[in-house]
Amino acid sequence: MAGDVGAGFLIAEVRADTPGVDHVLHLNNAGSSLPARPVLDTVIAHLNREAEIGGYEAAQEAEAEIDAVYASAADLVGADLHQIAMTDSATQAWNTAVHGYPFRAGDRVLTARRIREQRDRVDAAP
Repeated sequence: MAGDVGAGFLIAEVRADTPGVDHVLHLNNAGSSLPARPVLDTVIAHLNREAEIGGYEAAQEAEAEIDAVYASAADLVGADLHQIAMTDSATQAWNTAVHGYPFRAGDRVLTARRIREQRDRVDAAP
């Protein structure tokens, strides 16, 4: 069917549920894509709850929903739950993974794309 992206996932439905697509051509999805209505509603509701009872208390209330996100991510990529980590940016994810591994002198990291070389040696696969 035209417009299918995956099983039960239609571009037209996603666009209709994403308020920003009607008035902006947004190509900077690496840092932050336009949020779909369910994401926007969930974040706003949580912020409102934080304002009412405090951030830690709101997080505790939302614990089951947060755990469900981790379980869904694990299911999506075929991983075990303990293999899933969420961060607030790709940079933080990279730093957490790379700096949390006990590399030794001479070890190499192979990536699928060229990334900015920093202090550590990084080799890119073609």
